[in-house]
Amino acid sequence: MIYHVKMVNCMLCLMHGSVEYIVVNSEHRTAIAFSVAMRQ
Repeated sequence: MIYHVKMVNCMLCLMHGSVEYIVVNSEHRTAIAFSVAMRQ
């Protein structure tokens, strides 16, 4: 459940173009890693 929420937050951040905010936030590190894998 928590992982899904992180994924949604990451997707929303990517849509808004605030990727730097996710990188700074340690709680979203898993989400950013997952999104990067999806983009590639």
